Amino acid sequence: MSERKVFVSRPSSRNEAQENFLEHLDDRMVRRDLRPVSLGQTDYPNRTPIQGVRQLMEQCEGAMIVGLEQIHLRDGIEKSGTEQETEVNDLSLPTPWNHIEAGMAFMLELPMLIIREEGVERGVFDVGSSERYIHQATMTEEWIESPEFTQPFNSWHEEILQQS
Repeated sequence: MSERKVFVSRPSSRNEAQENFLEHLDDRMVRRDLRPVSLGQTDYPNRTPIQGVRQLMEQCEGAMIVGLEQIHLRDGIEKSGTEQETEVNDLSLPTPWNHIEAGMAFMLELPMLIIREEGVERGVFDVGSSERYIHQATMTEEWIESPEFTQPFNSWHEEILQQS
C-alpha cells in the first residue's frame, strides 16, 4: 500500500501530555501508511498561513482535526451587553486554526476525523456542528489503542482508501 498524506490540524504550542498524545496519534497513522502533515510542523511553504494550509490540504487525502486546549478562561462574560449576556466559567478553547482548517477540509470534501481533548468546546467541536461525530479523547496512549478510537479511526481510514 502506498503512503497517503493526511492533514492534521493541531496547535503549534503544546504541553507535555498533549505532545505525548500527538506523538502516539502520529505513530498510529504511520502504522496505517498515512503520512501526517501540518503547516509549520512538517511543511513550511513560502506563502501566508492560510494559503499554505490550502496548498498543503489540496495534496492530502484526508484530514484529522485535533482540538487541544489552548485557552482556559476562568471567568468571563459571553455576548457582553446583549440580552443573551451570560457568565462563562472554566471554558477550554482550542486554537482558532482548528475551525478554519476544518472548514477548509469540509469544502475540499476530505474524509475527516474530529477529536477533542476532554473539556474543549465551541465551533467545530460542538455536537451537531457538522455531519461528523466529535470524539472526546482522554490524553493517553491507552485511549488511542482502545476501541473507542480504533473503530472510528478504521472507518476514517477506509474512507480515505475508497476515495482514491
